[in-house]
Amino acid sequence: MNNSIIRRIKSRDIQFAVFDGKNLIEGKGIGVKPIVTPMRENQEYFKGKEVYDTIIGKAAAMLLAYSGATSVYGEVMSEHAVNMLKQNGIKYQYETLVPYIKNREHDGMCPLEEAVRNEDNLENAFDLIEKCIAELMNKH
Repeated sequence: MNNSIIRRIKSRDIQFAVFDGKNLIEGKGIGVKPIVTPMRENQEYFKGKEVYDTIIGKAAAMLLAYSGATSVYGEVMSEHAVNMLKQNGIKYQYETLVPYIKNREHDGMCPLEEAVRNEDNLENAFDLIEKCIAELMNKH
């Protein structure tokens, strides 16, 4: 993992980044948007790449494992995410480990983490997450 990128995440200079060994690509958007958006075009977008984010929950971990990321850094990472990354042989690093990712109101589990809580099949995860995002968008 690249310590200079980790420092930029910690300082909030960037919130999300992908490093392919040569180029640093900064992502925009909140939640899993910087992960889902490129995967809608190319599900192997993260293949062979390092991913750095402020928060990594199980949903993000499943998407990144499905897409082929080699390593994942999360300033905050859920225990569910760690288990998923371990199961898929992906290197990971975090600053703070939490039981689960909280929703934006901090009064329960993140809806995406909830959507994949009992799912271990990476192929199913993308569809479950997309369905959950669509439902959340319809509520607002």
